[in-house]
Amino acid sequence: MYLTLLGALIPICSGAPEPLAISPHASCPPPLIEPFRLPSETEPVANSTTDPSHQFDFSLGEWTVRNRHLNEQGRWIDGDLARARITPLMGGRAVLEEWAGSINGSVLNGFNLLTYDPSADRWSMLLYWTTGGDGSFGQVHGTFRHGRGEFIAPESGPRQTRYTFSDCRSETMRWDAATTQDFGVTWKTDWIMEFSRTHMPDEVSQEKLFQTDWSEGGLSPHPESRGLDWLLGTWVGTQTDELGKQRAARLQTRLLNKDALVLDVLETRTGSKVDWGTASEEDAQSRLFVRGWMNGTKTWEGWRLRSQDTHISHHKGMLGEGGALFERFADTEEKAEHETLRRLDANHLRIEETVGTGTDRRVLRTTDLERVVTSS
Repeated sequence: MYLTLLGALIPICSGAPEPLAISPHASCPPPLIEPFRLPSETEPVANSTTDPSHQFDFSLGEWTVRNRHLNEQGRWIDGDLARARITPLMGGRAVLEEWAGSINGSVLNGFNLLTYDPSADRWSMLLYWTTGGDGSFGQVHGTFRHGRGEFIAPESGPRQTRYTFSDCRSETMRWDAATTQDFGVTWKTDWIMEFSRTHMPDEVSQEKLFQTDWSEGGLSPHPESRGLDWLLGTWVGTQTDELGKQRAARLQTRLLNKDALVLDVLETRTGSKVDWGTASEEDAQSRLFVRGWMNGTKTWEGWRLRSQDTHISHHKGMLGEGGALFERFADTEEKAEHETLRRLDANHLRIEETVGTGTDRRVLRTTDLERVVTSS
């Protein structure tokens, strides 16, 4: 389903240069440029770690991306150059890819969030690609073995979509998308990205992510998707748990894709005052949210990952009076967790985390925050 969505956004212009003739059944075309190669005795970077939760660390940094797609006539078309920034979040618990470029004159922004689930020994890749505010979340799962990562989109019937990371070296890597019509017996590659590094891993960070915008184009035209713009910026304050224990707190929030996605990371640490720029990670507790306005269903949906979670979880939310956002987690009412964001005024925010319903409902944590940086 994801490739179908993306394919609809990539029309092949009839006036394009004569494409390279190649069999439509070929698994991959010749490279667009002579790729960088490490000495033959050097293993791919993706093999250099024994910790599976860091298998995507090789991808951190900034890249230029050359695109190639297979058209309906079975010919490969050289696409426009794009760029990608790949950043670790929550001390490496998550890896965020921002992708920005144009396809035949249309601006395309992409978002991928990779998280490792140790309980299942697999990776989750959350996707949201759009050009104008209309989009939806997709999720695929996969594993990384011997320098090659494979993710399969869950689709019914014989048709499936596969995303593959390969040739993962220090200066280059490759991504491709393929489909099957026979339950995976044969695969047909129809989109290839070739990545060439422009910035090293130590040149990207969570701090820089919230300081610089990466997307291209304009904001989403849907007024409902602007419902959380008041949340953008940096907030600091105090978190208090149900036993009265307090921790210093910071919330950083920004737009993603210049569309209907809002990313925020809430960090807490022991103590009343913290130098967030130099604070140690040893005492850090974090939770990440990415939220999106689904114009088709007229709802807010999103995903949450906390320090104590083994996997990322899905949630749905609704905006209330004054921009308050109510979100629900869990499968049963008895164990339902809720998080409520309340806008107290232009520069003050309260986050309330509760569990249960009715008379059994109790407050787990309350975080009171004051805005210190406004962003757009």
